[in-house]
Amino acid sequence: MSKKVISSCAFLIAAIFLYGCGQKQTGQIQPQSQMPKNQNQQPPIAAAQSVAIPKADASDYNITINPADFVSAIDNKYFTLKPGSVITYKGKKDNAVVVDSNEVTKDTKDILGIKTVVVKDTITENDKITEISYDWFAQDKNGTVWSFGEDMKEYDATGKVTNTIGSWEAGKSGALPGVVMTANPQLGDSWKQEYLKGIAEDRGEILGIDETIKTAYGSYQHCVKTKDWSAVEPGVIENKYYCQDNSSNVVSIKTVQGGNEYSELASITQK
Repeated sequence: MSKKVISSCAFLIAAIFLYGCGQKQTGQIQPQSQMPKNQNQQPPIAAAQSVAIPKADASDYNITINPADFVSAIDNKYFTLKPGSVITYKGKKDNAVVVDSNEVTKDTKDILGIKTVVVKDTITENDKITEISYDWFAQDKNGTVWSFGEDMKEYDATGKVTNTIGSWEAGKSGALPGVVMTANPQLGDSWKQEYLKGIAEDRGEILGIDETIKTAYGSYQHCVKTKDWSAVEPGVIENKYYCQDNSSNVVSIKTVQGGNEYSELASITQK
């Protein structure tokens, strides 16, 4: 499972979901005027949805992408990508100090006829670069943020590339886009966050929609808590907290099973 905060991650559809193995979830984004304007407001109420999203454990995963269904901005209240912003997380992995810097570039990449937003993700451990990836995201009209892939490279202490496994691009070699987050997630919702069999199989499930969390950067209410795991790394489970009105959305990520890693939002700057 990727330990990156923004990759693996997408945030976008207001939804009522039908639950059950193999069933699909559906929903529709709330009108902007009805969305909470600050983190002290109550969680949003589910509405009807029009886009079908297979559940995380669906065996017949098949997403049909229509470029006309996508918009240029990514402004979901739980996952916002503003070009020019740099979102930095700090934490620890075992005994190493980890810094994860996510630069929302002004670049775009055309994938399946859709202009995706390019995010440069640079991870250092004890001031040494261990990974650089370029992640591609887009938002549909219903407010769902999708991940369309990543170009990932891992580095050793000398700066030599040691691994590119984990790279994938929707539309190539059987890869399909996955959901980062819906606009109005509900308890029990789940989805595939990416899909290339044996390479990119991150999944997410909603564990809470009214969570409170305090970090060094700030205190947040009415946050969404997720369980994140991967079929590629069985036994590793993370919890993430997505919070409104902080300009980055993910404020905390912690490995709760199969590892010892934690990071939280440290800064947000604008280039």
